[in-house]
Amino acid sequence: MSLLSDDFMKGYGKGGINSKSKASEMEHAIRRHIKVNMDKDPGMYKRFLKRMEEILERYKENWDQIVLELEVIRDDFEKGRKAETEKTGLSEQALPFYDIILFNAFSDEEPTDKVEQKSIKKLVTEIVGLLKTNMDKPNFWKGKDSEKRKLQGELDDLLDFCGIDQISSIHANLSLEIMTLAKRRHHEIISG
Repeated sequence: MSLLSDDFMKGYGKGGINSKSKASEMEHAIRRHIKVNMDKDPGMYKRFLKRMEEILERYKENWDQIVLELEVIRDDFEKGRKAETEKTGLSEQALPFYDIILFNAFSDEEPTDKVEQKSIKKLVTEIVGLLKTNMDKPNFWKGKDSEKRKLQGELDDLLDFCGIDQISSIHANLSLEIMTLAKRRHHEIISG
């Protein structure tokens, strides 16, 4: 049963099970949800996984508190990236790419320099626009390899000459990761 389904919450913890069992049930459901969805939005789901592990570590045997905290994570899954779009000013389609850049170039931390943050957001907007323009062709991923290589080359150039040293220094690997993520998120990019 899906973690986000109404049926999950109706059946969750029924039968008078104790808090430890409820926490275990929720933890396993969250881990499964993360595993199933990790490829589509690695940045977001890595943060959720880290958050869950911190909760389990922080509250160790306090099962009632663990249950409460894990239920908050479940609620946050339902909200998705809506709060982040307001905070960053980026679209839901752009946020996974923003996260990939932060994760790879800045060890998952936002740069403290406001100009650099603005430059990264502008770069991500350009990347998503480039992806959308190029991928909006029938059978793009099954079509000519030359079109995919051309897109990857354009991404590589954007990253290499963006003026941000942390990104430029890893441009080749980053362009590969962006292409991989773009393939997994094809529908969201094209429809967004």
